[in-house]
Parts: sequence; C-alpha cells; structure tokens
Amino acid sequence: MKFMEQRKKIIILSVMLAADQFIKCIMNTFFRDFDYSFHDLIGFRVYLNQDELSIFNSELGLQVSMNVLVFINIAAFVIFEYAIWLLKKDGSYNKVIKIGFLLLEGGMVCSLIDKIFWKGSLDYMIVFHSIVDLKDIYLFAGAALCIIGLVPVAASQKKRSSHKEGEKIWRNIKK
Repeated sequence: MKFMEQRKKIIILSVMLAADQFIKCIMNTFFRDFDYSFHDLIGFRVYLNQDELSIFNSELGLQVSMNVLVFINIAAFVIFEYAIWLLKKDGSYNKVIKIGFLLLEGGMVCSLIDKIFWKGSLDYMIVFHSIVDLKDIYLFAGAALCIIGLVPVAASQKKRSSHKEGEKIWRNIKK
C-alpha cells in the first residue's frame, strides 16, 4: 500500500512540475513581450525574477545567495517530509493536510527547478500588484490548506492534554 501511495505522490508531483514548467516555456517563448493588466490587479507580464528569489530577499531584504536558497529549499523539503512522518505516526494526518503538504512539496520542487534551470523564477501572472507563477499558487494554497487542516489537530491535542491534566489533578485530590 505504501508503494502505491508513494507512486501516486510522485506522479502528482511530476504533473505539477510539468504544468509549471510547460506554462513557463510557453510564456517565455511566445509571450515574452506581452504585458496586459487591469490596474496592476490582475493580468499577465513575463518577468524573469533573478533578484528577489525568496521571501528572504523580497520581504526581509537579506540578499541570500542562490546556493544558500537551494540549500534552504532542500532542507525545507526534508523538514516537511519529517513533519508528515510525525503527523502520520500521531494519527493526525488528515486529507486536508495531505493535500496541503502535497501542494507545498510541489511548490518546493518547482522552486528548486527554477533556481537550477532558470537561474531565477519566470513569473507571468499579475495578482494584486505582485507577479507570480503557478509555483507560488501551489505554495500559497498548500500553506492555507495545512493551516486549515492543522486547526482540528491542534484542538484535539489540546483536548487530550487538558484531559490528562484533569486526570492528574483528580488523582491528587483523591489522595
């Protein structure tokens, strides 16, 4: 069963990666000079982002090098795999978290491919004054789903924890 599940995951990640890269190749080949937007809220503009490749550079201004970003990408992927293992071990790995992690992992793999083969990120969609690509949508949707999926897990953990605390207090009262 685990082999089939892993195989399915690899196929889905491959399709996500192929879709992201195929769209980038089409946009770079045929629409490189295309620029259309509605008040910079929504539209299309092809832009090879080689300066602000991550939140570390764009939002925090840290100017992290490409090699460090590749290392962070790989480390994040390993950490997410470990988090999945922990959630499965605890019995807290639900469908929403599963889909969220799959989207996050897909986004991380696409990001790694961008850094290695494009030497940046070929962004092409304008969404609320930002230029993004399919990978960014994977990452944003995956993070949102993980948060949504982890809310009931956190609530059940809190219930279990408070129940154990209640049992300890009750035992001390009985003594």
